[in-house]
Amino acid sequence: MDNIFETVVKGSNIVFLNVPYEEYFANHHKLDGKSAEYIIENYFKNKGKNCSAKILDIECDDEINKIKIATEVKQKNISDNKKHYNSFN
Repeated sequence: MDNIFETVVKGSNIVFLNVPYEEYFANHHKLDGKSAEYIIENYFKNKGKNCSAKILDIECDDEINKIKIATEVKQKNISDNKKHYNSFN
């Protein structure tokens, strides 16, 4: 999944991933939490982010032909999970 567009809410741990329909449905047959979880886990892993993500919302945006996945991201293995997403290594 090379064409995922990431939007980070400044000063927070909220991250939106916009996945093109074609890419999403090439690997997943339905829009559900399990598929979205797989996508976000691999996305952050491939970006080198040591984090876990909780799915907040999944929706289809027919106007732009994208699947929107809203997540709350927390850095793994640290005592202070209040750091902002942009500071994660």
